Amino acid sequence: MKHLLSSLAVACVAHNAYGQLPETCMLMHAGFYLESEGGAVETPDGGVAIAGAHDLTNSGSGMIAVTKLDASGALSWVKTYSTGPNFADWAMAIVNTLDGGLAVSGTLALGQVFLMKLDAVGTPQWTKTYDAPGPWGVKQYHNGLVQLADGGFALQLATSEDNDWLMLRTDADGEALWSDRLEFAGGLPMDVAALPNGDLVFTGTDTALDSPKLVVRKDGLTGATEWMHWYTNGPGHIMSAHGLVTAPDSTIVLAGYILDDNFYDAFALALSPDGIPLWSTRIGGNQWDLGEDIARAPNGDYLVTGRMMQDTVGGTPIGGLVARLDANGQLIWSKHVDHPDAVLFRPVRCSAASDGGVLLGGYSGTSVNYPLGFMKLDANGNSCPHCPSTDEGIQASLAITMAPDQGFAFTGPWVTVGDVTFTFTIADITAIVSVYACGTIGVDEYIAVQEPTIAPNPFSDHTVISLDPAVLHGTAWIHLRDVLGRLVHSQRVEGSSTMIQRGALAPGRYAFSIQDKTGSVANGILHVADR
Repeated sequence: MKHLLSSLAVACVAHNAYGQLPETCMLMHAGFYLESEGGAVETPDGGVAIAGAHDLTNSGSGMIAVTKLDASGALSWVKTYSTGPNFADWAMAIVNTLDGGLAVSGTLALGQVFLMKLDAVGTPQWTKTYDAPGPWGVKQYHNGLVQLADGGFALQLATSEDNDWLMLRTDADGEALWSDRLEFAGGLPMDVAALPNGDLVFTGTDTALDSPKLVVRKDGLTGATEWMHWYTNGPGHIMSAHGLVTAPDSTIVLAGYILDDNFYDAFALALSPDGIPLWSTRIGGNQWDLGEDIARAPNGDYLVTGRMMQDTVGGTPIGGLVARLDANGQLIWSKHVDHPDAVLFRPVRCSAASDGGVLLGGYSGTSVNYPLGFMKLDANGNSCPHCPSTDEGIQASLAITMAPDQGFAFTGPWVTVGDVTFTFTIADITAIVSVYACGTIGVDEYIAVQEPTIAPNPFSDHTVISLDPAVLHGTAWIHLRDVLGRLVHSQRVEGSSTMIQRGALAPGRYAFSIQDKTGSVANGILHVADR
């Protein structure tokens, strides 16, 4: 090993001293959660933190969102972070930090990538932004973020204009140590991981070349390129690399999907530390099985997740695919997972729980909006009885080989602003979130949230919210919050119909929730019109 950053392991599994999150599935509603591509990680208290983007009013003005569940699966808090009320800011990655907090990264509407360090309750400790040269702006795809053993971070990014690869290494305070740019048309960087000696491995896909996909290994301290290799599963075939993980013996394992013989299947590919293919595994059935991420379980198994789509025109989404492979790439099981109350459930990122289970973060769709979707599976791929998983897919033959070098070169540093600190507007929107959950409060039943009647809506002077009083348990209150999550009005529910006076409410959209002693029983959006 050329250099050892620390005696600490580069990747660790959180020690759970407070109990273990049960097998769970849930949809979390508060406006539109959009694509929650940041994934989910187990926290040291046995709970889960989930990152994504939140749009209270479905106006396209996304806010960075972090959701925290406790060790029982109950909602602890949801906080949003935004650069402005009409901007589209997105969280694309979340990781645990060595001090017990969280780090979140993603893209700002201003065309920069941010890295934000949070404590365990979601309070920002610092935020840094990074800019690309020229007019393009910069964005982050998927969860290209990892904390290193010395406390620093590595990110995998892209320019917004032509998707050039951008690689970044920071210190523990987010200050840029080095950056590099790989310039080629159609580059789509996807993930980054660290080897035990501190070297970094980057991977991604591209839109310019059908088959060969790139993996790059770089010296973690200096940014010098150790090697870059391309891989293919055959001429004319589509191969897309999305997820990346490393093992303690420096094995590098990729996941993604391939297309040949008219079928999309998920795949995993193991490489030696020098980039030599060791084994490759293909998983899928007679649907379109699109692998999107990979994680390493505490016992050395690999967990692959992605989405399933019908083999029809348009590829209708039908849920998620999760597979477990042993350390040699042999299939142990594969499952189809879905939420029966969702139009679709798409797991985007997966991570390993300390009990060997699987944490899935992604997004869902209902007839009303697109809430955050989350699932906890046990070590055998099973969720709670309300969202049962079923056997799906088999292991098939797959040959992935090293392809000739495509000749793309590095063009040097790209960071032009290495220490720009943003002050986000922070809002706690926990009170307006409704959770459809199972297996988290001692019952395996769907917690229904009634759709109330609102008339008129929009309104100028007043509106009436009506619901069946049978769903209420004791005294209930209506709470209104603005687009930043601030409480602007509360009043007691009176029978089956409650009148809301406009009063001093400004024109715009407001989220309301009706809560009794059991929690939230109804929610919706009010539209206040101009007078």
